[in-house]
Amino acid sequence: GLRFLLQSYWKAYDFDGANLEMLLRTHEPPLVTSEAPGGRVTSLSWAYHQRDALGLTVFATVYTERLACTLGHLEAQLVRATEAGADAVMLMYDARLEPELQAV
Repeated sequence: GLRFLLQSYWKAYDFDGANLEMLLRTHEPPLVTSEAPGGRVTSLSWAYHQRDALGLTVFATVYTERLACTLGHLEAQLVRATEAGADAVMLMYDARLEPELQAV
């Protein structure tokens, strides 16, 4: 999972394993899908729980390029947020999938 994030998706150029380890301590455990031969990670999502005067807001980010995987992660993150008692949820995913998501 760590290598997948660093190589595939992270936008900060100075991002390294130590920074990612720090982020993992502040986020919920990631949801990982391994569909490729050899168990290679094909998608993942993770969430950050923010508590403030408005209650609990869950910010969940999905890292995948496939619609089916995106929908699966969105559902799983919504279930987790509901179980945590979230008052609001912000879902982030690949914007290129928006036309397909609108058609579902």
